[in-house]
Amino acid sequence: MNHSQGNRNLTRRRLLQGSAAMAASAFLSSCSGASSSSQTTPPPPPPTNPQPVPSSPITTASLAVTASTTSGSIGPRFLGFSLPKSTLYSQNVSTANTDMMAMFNLLPAGIIRVNGTECLSCANWTPTGVGSKQYQIAPSDVTRYAAFLQATGWQALYGINMSNYYDSSLAPAVDIQTVANAVNEAQYVAGALGSSLYGIEIGNEPEQYYRQTDSSTGYMANLPHGTSYSVTDYEATWILFYNGIHAALPNVPLVGPGTGLIPTWAAPFATYAGTKLSSLTIHYYRDYLQSSSDTALWLVGYPDPNLVQNSAQTETAVKAASIPWRLDEGNSSDNDTLAGIADGFGSALWALDTLFTIALNGGTGMNFMTGNALYTGDYSPFAYLDPGSGVSLVRPEFYGLVLFGMVGEGNLYPATLSGIGSLNISAFAVKTSTGLNLIIVNKDPAQNLQLTINLPKNVNTATLLALTSVSESSQPSLNTTCAVNTPCGVTIQGSNIGVNGSFTPGEPYGLSFSGSQVSCYVPYTSAVLIQTT
Repeated sequence: MNHSQGNRNLTRRRLLQGSAAMAASAFLSSCSGASSSSQTTPPPPPPTNPQPVPSSPITTASLAVTASTTSGSIGPRFLGFSLPKSTLYSQNVSTANTDMMAMFNLLPAGIIRVNGTECLSCANWTPTGVGSKQYQIAPSDVTRYAAFLQATGWQALYGINMSNYYDSSLAPAVDIQTVANAVNEAQYVAGALGSSLYGIEIGNEPEQYYRQTDSSTGYMANLPHGTSYSVTDYEATWILFYNGIHAALPNVPLVGPGTGLIPTWAAPFATYAGTKLSSLTIHYYRDYLQSSSDTALWLVGYPDPNLVQNSAQTETAVKAASIPWRLDEGNSSDNDTLAGIADGFGSALWALDTLFTIALNGGTGMNFMTGNALYTGDYSPFAYLDPGSGVSLVRPEFYGLVLFGMVGEGNLYPATLSGIGSLNISAFAVKTSTGLNLIIVNKDPAQNLQLTINLPKNVNTATLLALTSVSESSQPSLNTTCAVNTPCGVTIQGSNIGVNGSFTPGEPYGLSFSGSQVSCYVPYTSAVLIQTT
């Protein structure tokens, strides 16, 4: 058993053992007990390890979960990461990188996307390359990636460069991408990855290209950051790459277009490509092109109207085209922000809300953009250094992903909060194969919540795990950050996540219940996972 697998099994074993103990001894906790709904059935014994009562102001509210309909679902491989394609030649996704493997193993097996870059100087397929060389992707790089996927159980969404530019300043000079080269890369990738290949994405963010016809090939050589390149230009080039790859690999799923513009790019492309695509892919960053007025409190505002609009527009487009959709690149920010925003605890709470928003609007999951250096991209859930030297820092956002992964797969039931007034609270309920699990996110900076939860059926067991933060002032804060070689103030049930993937959450709080009613606290600036059977 490798080190990362052992950590994952240890964590899951502890949780399963905790669940078994709770079932055997009615191990439950509570904030406030509810009266028994039956005069003939004795009430459950008082819970052990009860949830602490918050000392600061408390708002009393209720949550109703109904099972008459479903409002979305969390399916397999919902979580994922989006990595620069340079990750392949820099050896970060390698079985030699045991820290990286351990981090991935803390989550349910998901999808790793490597993007088809807009510049061939970033990651150029070189069939005769020696591997591990900057600006090149060689067969040995792909083979190393395949071993990582096999070892972790994750799948790959592999980006193929579509059409880029000639750069004579490089040594050797890099030429324009060709369909033949793309097909050659796709064939090698499909053969090396096998069942680990989720799909191939042609190009990346084509809305940033501009039109420049190349007379030698007859299709567009697309450069970033232009304004004259249209979706029809993209379609004219994309279909050439699609036809070539699909003819060579008719059973390999193809996705696209990997765009952040929904009405003007994703929607018309869905109509154009239709079922040629196995999935429509979009991008979304909450804090796009950073504003100096952005704050952590702004980041966690719920619901995020832009994400709701983009998700709804995408769902409409794919329904007409009869294909699913996935947010295959995005994050709280697309760059560095002021300290405590993209790298603060608020990003963990934002991630939870964002994932459920996607699920509620028909999306099949999200790939979180992940940086490849310690001081580049403070939006990254964790930081790692090239070339493949391990994980150097676990940021708060990763804690949010771990808590989401503990929810499990299943249908979402409507969850309606009452009595919260203007408090920034969200609640989600997932019916899994083992019970009903809830995530409640309290983004309010000062107000605790005492919650009475009414569920669709009687409860046998109920427990709670808390995602919390402690700032330098020893108070919960949206701005809490984590630093290298320093115990992080962000925890799940009192436990930090180590850079080697170590994670041992404490004993869950037991919740008191009566019939179908459960009670708990949701401290301010926190999220809780409630698991019931």
